[in-house]
Amino acid sequence: MPSIDYINFKELLGLIAKQNSLPGRFIVAICGPPGSGKSTIAGLLVKRLGQCAKVVPMDGFHLDNRQLKNLGLLHRKGAPETFDAFGFLELVKDIRRTENLSFPVFDRDTDKTIMDADNLGPEHKIIIIEGNY
Repeated sequence: MPSIDYINFKELLGLIAKQNSLPGRFIVAICGPPGSGKSTIAGLLVKRLGQCAKVVPMDGFHLDNRQLKNLGLLHRKGAPETFDAFGFLELVKDIRRTENLSFPVFDRDTDKTIMDADNLGPEHKIIIIEGNY
């Protein structure tokens, strides 16, 4: 893939869409601080790519508030050490090698992570992971 300094949405969409014809899954990673538009861009990509694409947000790997409180980290929720980074890494590895896979989702209304709240199936060939880190 060529090195690209700046790219518009249409060009990005075209580059990603080409990957759908290749065997296996293709992972797109979007990283940025809170409020930077990661979820918006990921959602727009899935809307345009269709059912072959799915978003997997890192937010599902927030440590539980009780655990954060016990660790003295509740006031830092959202900082790198308040995520299950190893769990997220294992999920990313599994995305490449497992067709059917469930993953946790963070429910902002209840401020809790819901385990196995969403899933990937064999139809999901383009996986867009998004998160702060």
